[in-house]
Amino acid sequence: MPGATTTATTAAGVLLTTIMSLQGDGGEERALPVVRVNNDDGVLSDTETCQVYEFDRIFESEFCSAFVTSRTSKSIFSIGETRAMKCMSEAETECVLSPEIGFGVPVAYISGNAGVRSIIAPKIVAASNPTLVRVSSPVDELLMRRASLNASIEVEFLSINKIVLRESFTGEQAFCIQLLLRIFTSSCLDLLI
Repeated sequence: MPGATTTATTAAGVLLTTIMSLQGDGGEERALPVVRVNNDDGVLSDTETCQVYEFDRIFESEFCSAFVTSRTSKSIFSIGETRAMKCMSEAETECVLSPEIGFGVPVAYISGNAGVRSIIAPKIVAASNPTLVRVSSPVDELLMRRASLNASIEVEFLSINKIVLRESFTGEQAFCIQLLLRIFTSSCLDLLI
């Protein structure tokens, strides 16, 4: 539905602008190169820099399976949360994707009333209200893509305390989780929870 435009800061330090609902994405996907999250194949990079995702690659990782994510140390996930908070502050965003902080496990870090939450290895089990959104980088507003994302999703994921949870997310948080799932290879996504 064309009409009022809603603006929000979210996923990957991006600006998501709702431009219409219940339409296809209206654009063709281009093939993107596949790269590892970390060049040394480690679970967590040595550097703490925030590298905003610029829609220029897809990530592969050896750290996607439930077996690996459930055995990753809680302290590693805590380091990830600390890096995500720093990245959120630097990029002025409410969502950070794990590759942006050099973390090989698929995690969406979302900011909310209770602070930063780690949505580890999420798998969407239900989705509704498809919406066409324009996703642009906070560091280069001319760098943007359109994506058809669902405004409401139900997700199974692992908590930082290694408990499998099932929750519903809407709006910016839902967009963030879906963007995370779009930047990893299908072979990685097939292994999630």
